[in-house]
Amino acid sequence: MKKWLSVAACSVASIVMLSPVANAKEAPAQSNIQMIKADQQTTSQLAMKHVLQSPKHFTAAKKIDGIIGKDDRKKVKSTASTPHRQIAMLLLRTNQNKNVLCSGTVIAKNKVLTAAHCVSQKGVKILGGYVYPAINSNNISEKYGMYPTKTFYIPSGWKKNENSKYDYAVIKVGTFKGKNIGTKVGTLPLKKKTKLVNATVKTYGYPGDKTKKNIAQWGMKGKIVGEDSYFAYSKMDVAGGQSGSSLLDSSNHIVGILDSYTWTDSKHVYSKFHKFNSTAYSFIKNAMKK
Repeated sequence: MKKWLSVAACSVASIVMLSPVANAKEAPAQSNIQMIKADQQTTSQLAMKHVLQSPKHFTAAKKIDGIIGKDDRKKVKSTASTPHRQIAMLLLRTNQNKNVLCSGTVIAKNKVLTAAHCVSQKGVKILGGYVYPAINSNNISEKYGMYPTKTFYIPSGWKKNENSKYDYAVIKVGTFKGKNIGTKVGTLPLKKKTKLVNATVKTYGYPGDKTKKNIAQWGMKGKIVGEDSYFAYSKMDVAGGQSGSSLLDSSNHIVGILDSYTWTDSKHVYSKFHKFNSTAYSFIKNAMKK
């Protein structure tokens, strides 16, 4: 596989897709952490409840290029068990008065793993927002809570020129009724795997095209059909809003992060996951300690 062209799988309220630069120059190999504080005043004033009760505000574009043939994604009936309980919906607010919808995974008591393009884009300032683990309805469930974003940990390689080789980030979140998110729903472990071809995998998240009536977690299982040093490619269906979703192995270890959907020509579409090479793995582990 070659000549990959990528489109990010996150969604914003105005149905404009936030896309990483497809042909960005390579940044030096580094894992320096850039810390961006969320605007706490703005975050505390966000009226997220009305947005959640009106999913149409962040539906994705009508044409979903990440759907490969028949849409094989399945709705998760219950998020009470692992790994669904640790999968979260991210609803963030920009300085352009738009809502960014992405997905993430709880990896520590107050940390959530996602894609860098969900929290950092040139020309778009992410003011802050909330993380909703295991949400599976239009109403905010106090069973799992809503956690305000505090700090975004972003690789220098992404901040410099939005190089997709560094499209991963960690979010530090606050508490809900005095409890940490990891204490409330548990965490999923990371696992560094450099060879994923032919592995059976799965991914779950919150696609915007499925939220027209009800907010729900969706996903599917599949296989890795190709890879390079940075990315693994699959035929699993994805759509806007699923950016930042974890790639899980059969033991529910996180082995990658959904970056985008990509194609080699008009007929061959793949979902693209960032693998945990040494740089990515070290960055995430260091951010978890902050």
